[in-house]
Amino acid sequence: PEADLAAQLAEELERQGGPDEASEPSDVGVDEVVSEFRQGLATSHVEEEDSDTHYDLGIAYREMGLLPEAIREFQVASRDQSFFVESCSIIGVCYQEQGMWSEAAEWYQKALVAPDISEEARLGLRYDLAAAYEAAGDVDQAFGLFEELHGVDPTYRDVSNRVANLTQHRQAN
Repeated sequence: PEADLAAQLAEELERQGGPDEASEPSDVGVDEVVSEFRQGLATSHVEEEDSDTHYDLGIAYREMGLLPEAIREFQVASRDQSFFVESCSIIGVCYQEQGMWSEAAEWYQKALVAPDISEEARLGLRYDLAAAYEAAGDVDQAFGLFEELHGVDPTYRDVSNRVANLTQHRQAN
């Protein structure tokens, strides 16, 4: 079934040679595995409503470094409310990994307006949004969010250091 495709890919990658092996798999071997994986997907239709499988495929693609493909799968999975917040968050991470800060910020903002979001998820998303703003050079937006997070929980991640660094940066400019 479609849900087994990600597991099959992981098994195939492991057979090609993993971290416990003496040598790393060649790029050709990995390319072949990815190609076979894509062919397998092309021949088996994953229903749009199968959010679970789309989410798992997104994870598999991301682990392979295929970020555009991962983003597409997470976008499909995000249509299901039970996957919405996590999918939006991972899409943001994928965009950050590509240096696409404004796109990352957009997806973090989408997740933040979800109903029934946990406070822990809200803190993490606001932190990630602030980090995306900072990386994009929008120091004022980043500082504002980090400062708000610091007010809620000064021990959250490295928020105290971020506020201090951005305070110094703002005073220097």
